Amino acid sequence: MFRKIFNTNHHKNASKSGVDDILAPHISLGKKGEQLAAQYLTKNHYNIIEMNWRVTIGEADIIAKKKNRVVLVEVKTRRSRHFGYPEESVTAKKRAKLRMLAEIYQKLHNINHFPRIDVISIEYENNAQYQLTHFKDIGWQ
Repeated sequence: MFRKIFNTNHHKNASKSGVDDILAPHISLGKKGEQLAAQYLTKNHYNIIEMNWRVTIGEADIIAKKKNRVVLVEVKTRRSRHFGYPEESVTAKKRAKLRMLAEIYQKLHNINHFPRIDVISIEYENNAQYQLTHFKDIGWQ
């Protein structure tokens, strides 16, 4: 669904994360994805402000800033398409929660503009090869 609606940037890379594999496999994969997303954002001139920012209602994976724009980034990482593309798990309910998180962040940090909401989707082809897709400004879809 997202791939048809949003403008995307595709990137293929090879990487080994260094995330400790002692964690449960889905947590380890999620942390690995967040690290890759942060590296991608940094390489593309975003400043990482916070990782795993938490408030009572939930968590934002990454809060970043590019120029003067604050961006809340949801990262979805998958090993296969058995359950669909990673970004397809960002449902209307999840987007509503992300909007609430962005609003709380805006108020707590006294930001004049509403933060943009992005999704970074990471699909692993094998243990080292992955495809990263950046969906920008999905907050109002």
